[in-house]
Amino acid sequence: MTLFIANTTKQNWNHHFRVPEMTRPYFVQIPSGSQVRIDQRFSAESERVIIEQVEKYGGRNASDVSGKLEQFPGIFYRQSKPISGTKLLRAMRL
Repeated sequence: MTLFIANTTKQNWNHHFRVPEMTRPYFVQIPSGSQVRIDQRFSAESERVIIEQVEKYGGRNASDVSGKLEQFPGIFYRQSKPISGTKLLRAMRL
């Protein structure tokens, strides 16, 4: 499975998390106005754990705010496919 995390804030976002398959913490840096793909080697269970950790810090599912992404600046995630660049740009204009 593939997980994309987007940062529509004005600041770079560093996210540290743990997954069941690894003993060490995993780190991802997401520059302002961009998104990253989380490693595809993770299992569905690990992806669920990552999503829970992103939501703990205010992350939202981009599909849940579809059409209103620009009204909710912050951290978004989407499974299977990336968030479009157009939506990211609109969200950054806030």
